Amino acid sequence: MTKTEQVVLAVARRLLERAPEPGERLPTLREVAAEQRVSIFVARSAMETLAEAGIIEARWGDGCYVKEVPGGKLRAIVAELGRRGAQSARRMRGVANAKVRVELAATIIHEGSAAFYGQYVQAVERVLRRAGVHCLLKYSEYSEALESDHVRLLLNDHIVNGFIIDPISRRRAPGYLPDLKRARVPAVFIGDLQFEDERDYDNLRCDNRAGMSGLMAHVLGLGHREVLYCDHPGSGGLASQTRYAVYREAMTARAFRVRDPFPIPGNAAVDAVRAEALREHFTRGGGRPTAIVCFNDVYALQCMRALALLGLRVPQDISVCGYDDREMVESMNPALTTVRYPREQIGEEAARRLLGKVSGDIPFDEYRQIEVKPALVVRETTAAPPARARRTAAARRGTQRG
Repeated sequence: MTKTEQVVLAVARRLLERAPEPGERLPTLREVAAEQRVSIFVARSAMETLAEAGIIEARWGDGCYVKEVPGGKLRAIVAELGRRGAQSARRMRGVANAKVRVELAATIIHEGSAAFYGQYVQAVERVLRRAGVHCLLKYSEYSEALESDHVRLLLNDHIVNGFIIDPISRRRAPGYLPDLKRARVPAVFIGDLQFEDERDYDNLRCDNRAGMSGLMAHVLGLGHREVLYCDHPGSGGLASQTRYAVYREAMTARAFRVRDPFPIPGNAAVDAVRAEALREHFTRGGGRPTAIVCFNDVYALQCMRALALLGLRVPQDISVCGYDDREMVESMNPALTTVRYPREQIGEEAARRLLGKVSGDIPFDEYRQIEVKPALVVRETTAAPPARARRTAAARRGTQRG
């Protein structure tokens, strides 16, 4: 069944149940769309179908009204669409191994996730398509309630054989996890999760320890001894904890000073506010560092803009690194040194893991925590610290004179 037919069936069933009088006004298109979780265009198409059947009268701009007392014509529509829907559900269950519907509950984050998650979604769809599998994409709109609704509704409809979910909650298991287990429908979670028991779920995430270790090796290998770690205030997730822990370990191993993280003001702050916060942090932290390693590329960009207001050049005066390798960073001037988050590899591995569980090649109760290694991408925002660069240049000049 199409989405339009599903809405037609839902509205028709309600009319039969309520038996409204002719002339009664029906809910608005926006109300129908919200209730049925469809776009307003689908809602309009459904109401137009009922209008063409003579069930309602659509007065666009004014609303939709009952045209006649619900009777045989409406019952025929409900019977036909109900039969079609049942056939569709049976067909889906009958070919479960060949046609798997996968639900992706994608988190919408405040800076816009299209650039960050796009490659991951494409990779999931590519692997499933090659296996002859359908991919159903759902957005959770950063709502745990909507995420749960998506999962439970699709479980109740028996049309989904597996889920790939990027859950809103990172620190507790979602309430629908027991529902998945009871229904024995496999689910693969992605992201830096901290659920109570890792033996209860499949999880794919970036190997943040490997990524940050490579980044710190690069920075320290350039000769930096004074390195600052930058994160957002209140960050306490697994990724943040791991990346800062690796920073501390790398600095401690070389007996270099470990600085307190710089809590960069959030997105609502203007560059001047960030610049002043950075200046104060340098003062309180015992001087200006020669390099800043940021939790992600967005914070790196914000730091670079703040440093420019302080009259500091990147990388001549101070080196800056990010993490994630978002689409924007290669176009920055100078281009950002960062760690490439393995979005495609995570998407591909998640899809393969799910297919293995649906087909039975991987036991349903076998759960794994899989970390995918990222890659260091060295560009233009890192260089030797100023003092070392000057010594190297002087040594070269002396060699040339000699």
